[in-house]
Amino acid sequence: MTQSDSQGRDGVPRRRFHQAVRRWGNSLALRLPAACLRQAGLREGDQVEIVVGDDGRLSLEPLHHLHQLDRSALAMDLRRLQATLPLTPSVMEECRAAERW
Repeated sequence: MTQSDSQGRDGVPRRRFHQAVRRWGNSLALRLPAACLRQAGLREGDQVEIVVGDDGRLSLEPLHHLHQLDRSALAMDLRRLQATLPLTPSVMEECRAAERW
């Protein structure tokens, strides 16, 4: 593996990692160096989407950033949803009132 630094069109420094495609069972695999994973914020088990461009370029896009839920944001969404629901009479009270003992 070799590594080099370059600057992108947007002026942001980019690290380039050169890696060989190797056989892994019946498939081919590409090992991602630890430095590359740290820079991308990826850990073992994280999901990525592989995008193949028209020019044959591969792009890995982390999915954990897209689908990660924040507990407090989820709780706030649930409270907002609950506030929109109509308050109806208790079904149990209705059943009990209809019962004849």
